[in-house]
Amino acid sequence: MREIKNVLSEDGKVMTCWIYIYADERYVRENGIPVPEGDWRKFMIDRGILHE
Repeated sequence: MREIKNVLSEDGKVMTCWIYIYADERYVRENGIPVPEGDWRKFMIDRGILHE
């Protein structure tokens, strides 16, 4: 499972990045979003969350 988070770089800059969450099955079933075709990038672009 992936989420977008703000992180602090070594030089003190705040950056937005994708992080992977290693979650148990129950957490994923309760909080996950199915990606029907399996193409995460296309899915996020179609939802307006990611830009090409």
